[in-house]
Amino acid sequence: MSDGRGARVVVVTVATAVLTSAIAVVINLATEWKTNPWAWLGVVGLTVLSAAVSLWLAHRGTPGSQQGGGQVVSGSTAGRDIIQIRSDTERVDRP
Repeated sequence: MSDGRGARVVVVTVATAVLTSAIAVVINLATEWKTNPWAWLGVVGLTVLSAAVSLWLAHRGTPGSQQGGGQVVSGSTAGRDIIQIRSDTERVDRP
C-alpha cells in the first residue's frame, strides 16, 4: 500500500464515521425539536449526502472501474454460488 491507498482508506473511513455521527446528531435534534423544518431538512440532506457517497464508493470499487480492470468469473458448486474477481494479468481458462 505504498501507492497512497492506505491513506485513502483512512480518509474515507474517517469521513464516513463523521457523516454517520452527524446524521445521528441531527436526527436527535430533529426529534427533540419536532416541528423545526430546518432540523428535518438537515436529516434529509445528510441522508442524501450519505447515499451519494455510498454510491460513489461502490462505483469506484466495482471491477473494471479502476485502472487495470478485472474480470468477474462466477459459477456454482454443491448448491453454492461462487464469484471470483481476477485481474487482467491472470489467465482465465474457459471450458
